[in-house]
Amino acid sequence: MKVFHIEDNKEAIKYVKSLLENHFSEIKYLGSAISIDEAIDFLQNHNPDLLLLDIQIGNRSIFELLQIIDFKKKQLVFMTSHNTHAIEAFKYSAVDYLLKPIDKDEFIGALQKAEENYKKRIKLNSFDTLLQNINEQNILKRKVLIKSIDNWRLEEIKNIIYLKSDGNYSTFFFENSDSITSSKKLKHYEMLLNSKVFFRVHQSYLINVNFIKKVFAQQHYIILKNEDKIPIAQRKKTLLSIFLEEHCSI
Repeated sequence: MKVFHIEDNKEAIKYVKSLLENHFSEIKYLGSAISIDEAIDFLQNHNPDLLLLDIQIGNRSIFELLQIIDFKKKQLVFMTSHNTHAIEAFKYSAVDYLLKPIDKDEFIGALQKAEENYKKRIKLNSFDTLLQNINEQNILKRKVLIKSIDNWRLEEIKNIIYLKSDGNYSTFFFENSDSITSSKKLKHYEMLLNSKVFFRVHQSYLINVNFIKKVFAQQHYIILKNEDKIPIAQRKKTLLSIFLEEHCSI
């Protein structure tokens, strides 16, 4: 089993490497990355079986990476100082979620579980199973509940062009030119909507990639099919390119 570690703390990297060397002689340690961009570069050319993941990498989240890489056949072990991301982590069918400082016995237990899964060829990723059993088009037929100040509305997800953040509120823009403002933050809907279809191109914008008309990468903006112009954050440009290559047929 091949293991890769994504962590921005060098002492934590050293500690994990020593645990692997001392307790798992059959595991091949591929190395580590201390940034999201470094991890992306590595994973484009290598295929580890297990990812050991810190959640906060510098000022960025590991979930940015998981949104764009093909992790379907990879096992994931999260190791973090915060317990607030456990639910989100297990949406990715994590083998385990370890809190720092890492307890040696808990780490060994998590790796033994991953090793056993690897040997039995068990696919832990529930999202992969979902995609095998449900046509992606059926996912888009589902509806989302939008709670505004005055009322609640059920809208078909496939008709959402994009969402725009406005502080603690989010505005939905639809294919029929309608719009509605929700009393929930954009982050709530980013977690709720299908990550194979919706991408956070900017702090203030979550777009349905099916409505992209043109991408002007050098000018940092997108033109959608309704002709709206959406900015692309500098640090999202490379991620968007990889996301579109992974999930869209051109």
